Amino acid sequence: MAKGVRADQLLVEQGLADRSVLIEVGALSLAEGRALYEAHVNRPAVTGGTRPATRKRYRAVLDKFLAFAGSIGIASWMQVTKGVLDRYAQHLE
Repeated sequence: MAKGVRADQLLVEQGLADRSVLIEVGALSLAEGRALYEAHVNRPAVTGGTRPATRKRYRAVLDKFLAFAGSIGIASWMQVTKGVLDRYAQHLE
């Protein structure tokens, strides 16, 4: 990937994603991202939504991760890195 080019921009440029997926860097808070995710999985099953049990399980997972992220000062999805996920995995052990 070219330096300074985000993955979402490349997907749009290559015709693999709609321009609506582009977001302002750093603008998507954890709460906003969660709301978008939940709207996505709450779609009807015929359009790719998930079962209620799956949504319930992922809700619990997100609750734990968002509490951890907040405790280490993470406020935006753009701040979530592999290192943050590694720290979270260690935290769960």
